[in-house]
Amino acid sequence: MRYWLPFVLIAIFAAPAWAEFDIETVDTGGVGASTDVALDSAAHPFVCYYAETNGNLKLARLSDDAWHVSVVDQAGDTGMYCSLYLDSGGAPHIAYRDNDEWDVRYAYLDAGAWHRETLESYGPVGVGISMMPGPAGFPRLSYIDDGDTALVYLWFDPENFQSFYVDGQSSVGGQATSLWVVSSELSYISYHDVTEGAMRLARGRAETWESTVVDGGEAVVGADSGLAVDQDGVLHLAYADTTNGDLKYATGTYGDMTVEVVDDAGWCGIPMDLALDGDGRPHVCYYDDASESLRYAYRDGGQWHRYVLEGGDHIGQDCSLIVDGAGVVTIAYHDAGAGALKVARGDASGLDEFTDDDVTDDDVADDDQTDDDGAPGDDDADSGFGGDAANSASDTDVGCGC
Repeated sequence: MRYWLPFVLIAIFAAPAWAEFDIETVDTGGVGASTDVALDSAAHPFVCYYAETNGNLKLARLSDDAWHVSVVDQAGDTGMYCSLYLDSGGAPHIAYRDNDEWDVRYAYLDAGAWHRETLESYGPVGVGISMMPGPAGFPRLSYIDDGDTALVYLWFDPENFQSFYVDGQSSVGGQATSLWVVSSELSYISYHDVTEGAMRLARGRAETWESTVVDGGEAVVGADSGLAVDQDGVLHLAYADTTNGDLKYATGTYGDMTVEVVDDAGWCGIPMDLALDGDGRPHVCYYDDASESLRYAYRDGGQWHRYVLEGGDHIGQDCSLIVDGAGVVTIAYHDAGAGALKVARGDASGLDEFTDDDVTDDDVADDDQTDDDGAPGDDDADSGFGGDAANSASDTDVGCGC
């Protein structure tokens, strides 16, 4: 999960007037398989990401209209599932997985130098790390213990370091958890219950937690999710339905959330991320495996507006999203075909929304080459993805594309 921190003040007068999203290639050479984005006090983005070619954790930051890239950790193969936040002084903190030892590691920048340590070393642990600062500014983490298939909550300050099993009953899996810290007494974590195929939500603190099912039963849901809590305490949760290939959204209070489908066109929703803007509206970035494209959606007035940001060769197989105080959306994502990290910044004011008929490749669902209006052929022919020929490989590749 990617966080908009309450102590980060955005200079809204400095925001550009966007006509649409501006896309930049930040780094190349087999990078970007895991991303997380945060903003400093001037709304400059920082992105942590994994360089899969050499197994390094890297950080990119935008300053003076130029991207500056540095290596955070290059000890062995490390950096997957990275989660990033900036402290009140603007210093980055990153939690991530040591892929060699299957441990949880943590790095922070102080006085121009990176300090690194191992938080949990009883591996295999560290799938789906999500980190957010507590009220005093010290890190709080959620992640999957993939050895015990359990959900773990970890917190520390200069004098204490503790980890707790949140759910000792469910078999926890998927590829993500999402943590939101409300106060010293209350946090929420979204996660996937493999046994039930359910999207679950836990609430509590330290060693005291309870859990409820948000959605599941008729479909396998929640393998990836993004969680946020607005200023009124309302929960916002986006997640993948991997049975139907849909992106779904739930909102409400703990134990009483209303579920709706955001996007059922194509085969979409994993990977994905969610963030709220200043008015509490949810914004989501997500991957459509059928068209190998990065999509973006936001909800306004009870209606979802959906857009294709970039299509091509596995564009958006990982993405993270944040919205500043002026409504400028920043999405960091993986261009797997090019082996690159890209960043899109702007808004959707200059883009055309898509409809189901624009992008749905019905061959994925029924293999009868019948489009939505009943005529032979695919509606993808007018979608910009090249129709049947361009999507022939996608018709049978209906997984997450990870």
